[in-house]
Amino acid sequence: MAGFCNIEASSDVLEATVAASTFEAMRRTAAEEDACKEARGEWVKKNHIRVGVAGGWRHQFSEVENAEFHRHHLARSQLESLPLDVFDFGV
Repeated sequence: MAGFCNIEASSDVLEATVAASTFEAMRRTAAEEDACKEARGEWVKKNHIRVGVAGGWRHQFSEVENAEFHRHHLARSQLESLPLDVFDFGV
């Protein structure tokens, strides 16, 4: 990425970036930021970072909600003249 963006970065910077980009590191950072927001009395979206698996959002919907989402996706894809397989919602 750094090369693509023409950014010179040392191996230390690259290693630190890779370490900070793991799911667990991002989860810890989000938890720290949420704690600071709560301490200031700000609203915090609970459980926004769940399991770190692509498509995990599907398990947050009920069967009825998933079916409605699928219907909406089909209708919107047709409206926009998009092939139905542009997005893989796995519904």
